[in-house]
Amino acid sequence: PKGFRVSRKNKGSRSPTLADVASRAGVSVSTAARVLSASSYPVHQRMKQKVLAAASEVGYVPNMLARSLRGGAPTTIGLVIGDILDPYYGEIASVITTQSESAHSMLTILCNMQRDPALEIRYCRQLWEHRVAGLILAGGAFDQRSHFDELSRLIPQIRKSGVVVTTLSPRGLDIDGFYVDNRHAGELAASDLAGMPVVDIEPVDVE
Repeated sequence: PKGFRVSRKNKGSRSPTLADVASRAGVSVSTAARVLSASSYPVHQRMKQKVLAAASEVGYVPNMLARSLRGGAPTTIGLVIGDILDPYYGEIASVITTQSESAHSMLTILCNMQRDPALEIRYCRQLWEHRVAGLILAGGAFDQRSHFDELSRLIPQIRKSGVVVTTLSPRGLDIDGFYVDNRHAGELAASDLAGMPVVDIEPVDVE
């Protein structure tokens, strides 16, 4: 577009690999892997320092998705919220992302469904494909019914693969939920109101 310039400096570049680290440190790939994965396998301290220094020099970071695909424990959870511009959902996102990191050292992938039920389903599929450990449905569309059948078929498939799925609002899905029981809350409020003494209120003339 006019007025914008696209930089091509990174064209053709690739992410550093474990083999690059091993080559720079002068060790085997298996030794580099043990150091960078904090394995309990004994490695000499001087060797560890060489590997860590090499990783820093080449800019290497572990591929956590690849690690989880190889059988490691997933390190991410998926969070689908209704609308990021709504302060209510913003507060939910803030609490969940903070808690998942501080209490479980897990990264939260946040998806904004923009109150679109079709987009919610797409995000659920994509998060599943990214091998998240858990999926939190913290949104909901104004239209909760048009795509309900599709969502109700998808969720059992996701759970069958080992992903923990929960919801923060009543959705009519066969999953655990954490939310206020509005019907019971209304019954309690009505019961308390019915038990209160009747107070006569007389009108006051205001001149």
